[in-house]
Amino acid sequence: RDFAKTPIGTHALFRVVEVKHHSPRCLVEEIARGRSVASVLSEPRSKDEMERTKEILTEYHRAVFSAFVNDGIIHSDIHLGNAVKTDKGFVLFDVGQFERIGLPDTKALLWTLSAVSSEETMKILRNVAIAHLTSVCSLASSLLDTDDDDTLNAYVTADNADKPELMTKRLKRATTRHPLDESKIKKIKEEKLNEAFEEAIKPNKEGQIPEPKICYILFLRAAEKRGVEMPKGAFAVAKMIDCILSQQDQYLLYPVVDGCIETFLRQNMTWRETADILKKKFF
Repeated sequence: RDFAKTPIGTHALFRVVEVKHHSPRCLVEEIARGRSVASVLSEPRSKDEMERTKEILTEYHRAVFSAFVNDGIIHSDIHLGNAVKTDKGFVLFDVGQFERIGLPDTKALLWTLSAVSSEETMKILRNVAIAHLTSVCSLASSLLDTDDDDTLNAYVTADNADKPELMTKRLKRATTRHPLDESKIKKIKEEKLNEAFEEAIKPNKEGQIPEPKICYILFLRAAEKRGVEMPKGAFAVAKMIDCILSQQDQYLLYPVVDGCIETFLRQNMTWRETADILKKKFF
């Protein structure tokens, strides 16, 4: 029901089926009549049907991404078997996998995705991405009080990532009446995020940097290993974009992701960020 009110559900080409009943164990939806989009694309009845379906699918990708960048809605399960093709567009069902995030999280995730998209952006966008992530991430121990940030640094590391209970227990033992101030917490987060970034873009045995989507996942995992709690939706965004890109490649659709990301970031970029990027690019 909530999804039907999103920019995707209110789009003229898309309709979300009515939910008749829902509970933790049961979901009853209106019947969606017609051929699934996956079926139409695999066995089109005509060239016109194929081309029209591809056009609507491209618009669906644009609507999904627009809902994310403009409203913070991440629809991470755009499976084509969960959509039926009709004369008016697509009827969508089984759309429970979506979540909402705030604008700061959206900015941080999109800057991060852009920063790992090429070797050039890894250099010129890294600082901006890390700065945004630092503002929205938290440390696994950020609510604990300790007067010894060396202790905090020692245990919020990759070495203890496989021992979360031990890490938490030892940090609690270090608890005193004097909390870390925000500047120290910020510094630790920046250090951990930069370490994670370096780990993610490290060349493989053949000397090649992993492809962007692999870099992004490696970065998320490396950050979590170091005790940095990433923004809500970090993995869901990766799944959403991977689905869109896979469908674009499979059906030779017009690409929408890069353009949507660039437009959003340009519209929300500060003068300081612009100056930092130009400095990295030209000097």
